Amino acid sequence: MTGKRSLMLNLTTSIMLAAILMFTLAISALPALAANTDPAYPATEAAITKILKTPYGTKLPAMNFKFVVTQTAEDEKAPTAAMPDIGTVTISFDGKQTLDPGIDGSKTGTDVWYLESKDIFAGKKWPHAGVYEYNIKETALTNTASAKNPTEVYAYSKAEYKVLVYVANINGQLKITHIGVLMIKNDAGATIEGTDQVKVNPTPGGDGGDKYIYSQMIFTNSYVKTNDGTDPEKPDDWTLAISKKVVGDFSDPSIYFNFKLSVYAPELLNNPPAYNAYIVEYNPAGGKYSVVGTPIAFNSGVQKSFQLRHNQFLVFLETPVGMKYAVSEEGTAGYIPKAVVTYAGAAGAEEVGKKGEGLELPAAGNLVYKDTLYIGDGVNSAAFVNDRGTTTPTGISMDDLPFIVLIGVGMMALAGFAVFKLRGKAKENA
Repeated sequence: MTGKRSLMLNLTTSIMLAAILMFTLAISALPALAANTDPAYPATEAAITKILKTPYGTKLPAMNFKFVVTQTAEDEKAPTAAMPDIGTVTISFDGKQTLDPGIDGSKTGTDVWYLESKDIFAGKKWPHAGVYEYNIKETALTNTASAKNPTEVYAYSKAEYKVLVYVANINGQLKITHIGVLMIKNDAGATIEGTDQVKVNPTPGGDGGDKYIYSQMIFTNSYVKTNDGTDPEKPDDWTLAISKKVVGDFSDPSIYFNFKLSVYAPELLNNPPAYNAYIVEYNPAGGKYSVVGTPIAFNSGVQKSFQLRHNQFLVFLETPVGMKYAVSEEGTAGYIPKAVVTYAGAAGAEEVGKKGEGLELPAAGNLVYKDTLYIGDGVNSAAFVNDRGTTTPTGISMDDLPFIVLIGVGMMALAGFAVFKLRGKAKENA
């Protein structure tokens, strides 16, 4: 009996091992996305996420993005008429979307907005248990870009995703047990081959933790807006103005001050053009602005020098929102440099430099303007004022006055001592 029990036990164990082996082979024979047991992706819902990148400070217009969900296979065969048709999914931005909280656009130069669709398979009726395959890609040119005032540039995602929906019969009901998603083309449209294909979690709201806060089935687009002016003699057309004024009883409105300026196009803008700037002079008597000389072309990242005198401006008419710039004024003897930066219509505090020295914006050693300067919607300017109101008519600097007083006191003491000695000698001779 003992031998028979042992034989039965061995036979049972062999059958169980064979069953486990067959199950393992069956699982491995499923498509790559059949890893239902992968705890990192227990998705039973799927949403599309639209990521929209814009240069820092860009105000979003209303815009729509559309995605085509195409049936590609049903249990590895051609789709039947009963396979759920998802059709087109639309994600609409209304200008009130949420910025990604993990990205500081003022530091990176790029704002990242996101919006997520609802579960695209919610409420769908499945004809039978099995595996349903879909392809998802974005429809291009769903928004009309303006070619003038302002110029708008959209870049659409060319990404594609392969989606496998696993449906099982559970207690007499057909339910989704797992959704597997692979990115098969990236945003640039390049095909991702074989094992390099990226498996993503399509769960609406992300992983429920702190790793990501939205579905990772992401399509990334960009939007760049350029404010376009036409007339350099109209301040309303200026997108950036560097201005110069002199104040103080001993200032000279006829002298020129030396400046250097660099502009940096947003990283989202490919092959940026040269940006023309004009020197404009204001005539208080006539209340008019007039262009002086010829335009100065600024290429992105290339520093250029220019000169301004009292009531002159260097102005730009066509600059993208989110463009960065850095400007510096060379020191001039006797003048205290000051500057106020206005961004998108909001003026900042006054930065005050040292007498006779230059002033750089931005600079780490500044009290006010330490960080990157940007061009936003509306009025943008860097207004430089040089003050020469502390110089006295005698030509003596007030900074030197304490030393001069000390020298005078010393000379008076020396003179007194000499008089005292002379009087002493006069008494001896008498």
